[in-house]
Amino acid sequence: MARTKSAPKTAAQAFLTLLWRQALFAIPFAVFFMLIFGGNRASALTYFQVSLFFSYSIGVLMWVYEYFLIPRLFAGPGRSFEQSAILQGLGYVASSLVGSAGAMVLIQRFLVPGFLGSARGIAVMVVFALLFSVLFLGVSYAFVFYRRALDKARTEEELNVARRIQRGFLLSSFPQMPGIEIFATNVSSRQVSGDFYDVIPSGDNAYLLAIADVSGKGVPAALLTSMLQASLRTQANDALPVARML
Repeated sequence: MARTKSAPKTAAQAFLTLLWRQALFAIPFAVFFMLIFGGNRASALTYFQVSLFFSYSIGVLMWVYEYFLIPRLFAGPGRSFEQSAILQGLGYVASSLVGSAGAMVLIQRFLVPGFLGSARGIAVMVVFALLFSVLFLGVSYAFVFYRRALDKARTEEELNVARRIQRGFLLSSFPQMPGIEIFATNVSSRQVSGDFYDVIPSGDNAYLLAIADVSGKGVPAALLTSMLQASLRTQANDALPVARML
Protein backbone atom coordinates (compact mmCIF):
# COMPACT_ATOMS: atom_id res chain seq x y z
CA MET A 1 0.00 0.00 0.00
CA ALA A 2 1.46 3.34 -1.01
CA ARG A 3 1.59 6.05 1.64
CA THR A 4 0.69 9.57 0.71
CA LYS A 5 2.78 12.44 2.02
CA SER A 6 1.03 15.33 3.69
CA ALA A 7 1.71 18.53 1.80
CA PRO A 8 2.95 21.51 3.80
CA LYS A 9 0.34 24.11 4.67
CA THR A 10 -0.02 27.13 2.46
CA ALA A 11 -0.03 30.62 3.97
CA ALA A 12 -3.84 30.80 3.65
CA GLN A 13 -4.34 27.42 5.32
CA ALA A 14 -1.97 28.38 8.13
CA PHE A 15 -3.84 31.66 8.65
CA LEU A 16 -7.18 29.85 8.92
CA THR A 17 -5.67 27.53 11.50
CA LEU A 18 -4.28 30.52 13.35
CA LEU A 19 -7.77 32.05 13.66
CA TRP A 20 -9.14 29.27 15.87
CA ARG A 21 -5.89 28.12 17.47
CA GLN A 22 -5.01 31.51 18.94
CA ALA A 23 -8.40 31.72 20.62
CA LEU A 24 -7.75 28.38 22.30
CA PHE A 25 -4.31 29.58 23.45
CA ALA A 26 -5.93 32.58 25.13
CA ILE A 27 -8.19 30.50 27.40
CA PRO A 28 -5.58 28.99 29.76
CA PHE A 29 -3.82 32.35 30.06
CA ALA A 30 -7.06 34.06 31.03
CA VAL A 31 -7.66 31.37 33.68
CA PHE A 32 -4.09 31.73 34.93
CA PHE A 33 -4.33 35.48 35.39
CA MET A 34 -7.78 35.14 36.95
CA LEU A 35 -6.29 32.83 39.57
CA ILE A 36 -3.30 35.10 40.15
CA PHE A 37 -5.02 38.48 40.31
CA GLY A 38 -8.56 37.41 41.21
CA GLY A 39 -11.71 39.31 40.31
CA ASN A 40 -15.25 38.74 39.15
CA ARG A 41 -16.74 37.62 35.85
CA ALA A 42 -16.08 41.01 34.31
CA SER A 43 -12.41 40.70 35.23
CA ALA A 44 -12.29 37.21 33.75
CA LEU A 45 -13.72 38.54 30.48
CA THR A 46 -11.14 41.34 30.48
CA TYR A 47 -8.30 38.89 31.05
CA PHE A 48 -9.59 36.75 28.20
CA GLN A 49 -9.80 39.75 25.88
CA VAL A 50 -6.28 40.82 26.86
CA SER A 51 -5.10 37.27 26.15
CA LEU A 52 -6.78 37.38 22.76
CA PHE A 53 -4.99 40.62 21.87
CA PHE A 54 -1.62 39.10 22.76
CA SER A 55 -2.38 35.76 21.15
CA TYR A 56 -3.51 37.17 17.82
CA SER A 57 -0.96 39.99 17.69
CA ILE A 58 2.01 37.65 18.23
CA GLY A 59 0.47 34.88 16.12
CA VAL A 60 -0.11 37.13 13.11
CA LEU A 61 3.41 38.58 13.32
CA MET A 62 4.92 35.09 13.43
CA TRP A 63 2.70 33.97 10.55
CA VAL A 64 3.95 36.88 8.44
CA TYR A 65 7.55 36.13 9.43
CA GLU A 66 7.31 32.41 8.71
CA TYR A 67 5.50 32.50 5.37
CA PHE A 68 6.70 35.77 3.86
CA LEU A 69 10.01 36.77 5.44
CA ILE A 70 11.81 33.45 6.05
CA PRO A 71 11.54 32.35 2.37
CA ARG A 72 13.15 35.65 1.33
CA LEU A 73 15.70 36.06 4.11
CA PHE A 74 16.96 32.48 4.18
CA ALA A 75 16.58 31.42 0.55
CA GLY A 76 19.52 29.76 -1.15
CA PRO A 77 22.51 27.76 0.12
CA GLY A 78 25.39 28.99 2.22
CA ARG A 79 24.20 28.39 5.79
CA SER A 80 24.35 25.30 7.91
CA PHE A 81 21.32 23.96 9.72
CA GLU A 82 22.62 25.32 13.04
CA GLN A 83 23.20 28.81 11.60
CA SER A 84 19.76 28.89 9.99
CA ALA A 85 18.12 27.70 13.21
CA ILE A 86 19.83 30.43 15.24
CA LEU A 87 19.02 33.21 12.76
CA GLN A 88 15.44 32.07 12.36
CA GLY A 89 15.14 31.84 16.13
CA LEU A 90 16.24 35.45 16.48
CA GLY A 91 13.59 36.37 13.95
CA TYR A 92 10.95 34.59 16.02
CA VAL A 93 12.14 36.46 19.12
CA ALA A 94 11.86 39.76 17.28
CA SER A 95 8.40 38.85 15.96
CA SER A 96 7.27 37.92 19.46
CA LEU A 97 8.55 41.17 20.98
CA VAL A 98 7.03 43.31 18.24
CA GLY A 99 3.75 41.43 18.56
CA SER A 100 3.74 41.94 22.34
CA ALA A 101 4.39 45.65 21.93
CA GLY A 102 1.62 45.87 19.36
CA ALA A 103 -0.77 44.05 21.69
CA MET A 104 -0.01 46.51 24.51
CA VAL A 105 -0.71 49.47 22.23
CA LEU A 106 -4.00 47.94 21.03
CA ILE A 107 -5.11 47.12 24.59
CA GLN A 108 -4.28 50.63 25.76
CA ARG A 109 -6.12 52.11 22.77
CA PHE A 110 -9.25 49.97 22.46
CA LEU A 111 -9.75 47.72 25.49
CA VAL A 112 -8.54 49.29 28.74
CA PRO A 113 -7.64 52.96 28.22
CA GLY A 114 -5.15 54.13 30.80
CA PHE A 115 -4.33 50.57 31.83
CA LEU A 116 -0.63 51.20 31.36
CA GLY A 117 -0.77 54.28 33.53
CA SER A 118 -0.31 52.32 36.75
CA ALA A 119 2.58 50.18 37.94
CA ARG A 120 0.22 47.23 38.40
CA GLY A 121 -1.05 47.55 34.85
CA ILE A 122 2.45 47.71 33.44
CA ALA A 123 3.45 44.67 35.53
CA VAL A 124 0.46 42.70 34.25
CA MET A 125 1.27 43.62 30.64
CA VAL A 126 4.94 42.66 31.06
CA VAL A 127 3.97 39.29 32.53
CA PHE A 128 1.52 38.74 29.69
CA ALA A 129 4.20 39.64 27.15
CA LEU A 130 6.80 37.34 28.71
CA LEU A 131 4.47 34.36 29.01
CA PHE A 132 3.06 34.67 25.52
CA SER A 133 6.52 35.25 24.04
CA VAL A 134 7.93 32.15 25.73
CA LEU A 135 4.91 30.09 24.68
CA PHE A 136 5.02 31.12 21.05
CA LEU A 137 8.79 30.83 20.81
CA GLY A 138 8.58 27.30 22.16
CA VAL A 139 5.78 26.36 19.79
CA SER A 140 7.52 27.97 16.82
CA TYR A 141 10.82 26.23 17.52
CA ALA A 142 8.99 22.93 17.96
CA PHE A 143 7.31 23.33 14.56
CA VAL A 144 10.58 24.31 12.88
CA PHE A 145 12.45 21.27 14.16
CA TYR A 146 9.43 19.03 13.55
CA ARG A 147 9.30 20.06 9.90
CA ARG A 148 13.06 19.64 9.56
CA ALA A 149 12.79 16.16 11.08
CA LEU A 150 9.95 15.24 8.69
CA ASP A 151 11.93 16.51 5.68
CA LYS A 152 14.98 14.56 6.79
CA ALA A 153 12.93 11.40 7.34
CA ARG A 154 11.37 11.73 3.87
CA THR A 155 14.80 12.23 2.31
CA GLU A 156 16.20 9.22 4.16
CA GLU A 157 13.26 7.10 3.04
CA GLU A 158 13.68 8.15 -0.58
CA LEU A 159 17.42 7.45 -0.46
CA ASN A 160 16.79 4.02 1.04
CA VAL A 161 14.38 3.25 -1.80
CA ALA A 162 17.00 4.46 -4.29
CA ARG A 163 19.57 2.25 -2.59
CA ARG A 164 17.35 -0.82 -2.91
CA ILE A 165 16.74 -0.03 -6.57
CA GLN A 166 20.46 0.43 -7.18
CA ARG A 167 21.22 -2.87 -5.46
CA GLY A 168 18.68 -4.49 -7.77
CA PHE A 169 20.84 -3.49 -10.74
CA LEU A 170 23.96 -5.11 -9.23
CA LEU A 171 24.38 -8.81 -9.84
CA SER A 172 24.05 -11.14 -6.87
CA SER A 173 24.55 -14.34 -8.88
CA PHE A 174 27.22 -14.62 -11.55
CA PRO A 175 27.53 -16.70 -14.72
CA GLN A 176 29.67 -19.84 -14.61
CA MET A 177 32.64 -19.73 -16.96
CA PRO A 178 35.34 -22.33 -17.46
CA GLY A 179 38.64 -21.43 -15.83
CA ILE A 180 37.39 -18.37 -13.95
CA GLU A 181 35.16 -17.61 -10.98
CA ILE A 182 33.60 -14.21 -10.48
CA PHE A 183 32.28 -12.70 -7.25
CA ALA A 184 31.63 -9.08 -6.39
CA THR A 185 29.92 -6.87 -3.84
CA ASN A 186 29.46 -3.16 -3.35
CA VAL A 187 29.52 -1.45 0.06
CA SER A 188 28.85 2.25 -0.39
CA SER A 189 29.67 4.96 2.15
CA ARG A 190 26.22 6.48 1.58
CA GLN A 191 22.76 5.18 0.68
CA VAL A 192 23.60 5.42 -3.01
CA SER A 193 26.94 5.67 -4.75
CA GLY A 194 28.63 6.08 -8.10
CA ASP A 195 30.28 2.64 -8.07
CA PHE A 196 29.03 -0.37 -9.96
CA TYR A 197 30.09 -3.66 -11.43
CA ASP A 198 28.50 -5.83 -14.09
CA VAL A 199 29.01 -9.07 -15.99
CA ILE A 200 27.33 -8.87 -19.38
CA PRO A 201 27.07 -11.53 -22.12
CA SER A 202 28.80 -10.23 -25.23
CA GLY A 203 28.65 -12.48 -28.24
CA ASP A 204 29.16 -16.23 -28.24
CA ASN A 205 30.70 -17.58 -25.03
CA ALA A 206 32.05 -14.13 -24.20
CA TYR A 207 31.39 -11.82 -21.27
CA LEU A 208 32.11 -8.19 -20.68
CA LEU A 209 33.41 -7.47 -17.17
CA ALA A 210 32.79 -3.91 -15.99
CA ILE A 211 34.01 -2.14 -12.87
CA ALA A 212 33.28 1.58 -12.74
CA ASP A 213 33.63 4.46 -10.32
CA VAL A 214 31.86 7.70 -11.17
CA SER A 215 33.50 10.82 -9.81
CA GLY A 216 31.47 12.24 -6.92
CA LYS A 217 29.08 10.72 -4.41
CA GLY A 218 25.41 10.47 -3.63
CA VAL A 219 22.42 10.83 -5.93
CA PRO A 220 24.11 12.68 -8.86
CA ALA A 221 26.78 10.00 -9.14
CA ALA A 222 24.16 7.23 -8.84
CA LEU A 223 22.08 8.74 -11.66
CA LEU A 224 25.11 8.90 -13.94
CA THR A 225 25.98 5.33 -12.96
CA SER A 226 22.54 4.04 -14.01
CA MET A 227 22.88 5.79 -17.38
CA LEU A 228 26.34 4.34 -17.96
CA GLN A 229 25.27 0.84 -16.98
CA ALA A 230 22.26 0.99 -19.30
CA SER A 231 24.44 2.25 -22.15
CA LEU A 232 27.01 -0.46 -21.50
CA ARG A 233 24.40 -3.24 -21.56
CA THR A 234 22.84 -1.88 -24.74
CA GLN A 235 26.17 -1.76 -26.57
CA ALA A 236 27.39 -5.12 -25.24
CA ASN A 237 24.54 -6.87 -27.04
CA ASP A 238 26.09 -5.73 -30.32
CA ALA A 239 29.46 -7.29 -29.39
CA LEU A 240 31.27 -4.02 -30.01
CA PRO A 241 34.95 -3.63 -29.07
CA VAL A 242 35.51 -2.09 -25.65
CA ALA A 243 37.31 0.93 -27.09
CA ARG A 244 34.36 1.70 -29.33
CA MET A 245 31.93 1.36 -26.41
CA LEU A 246 33.95 3.85 -24.39
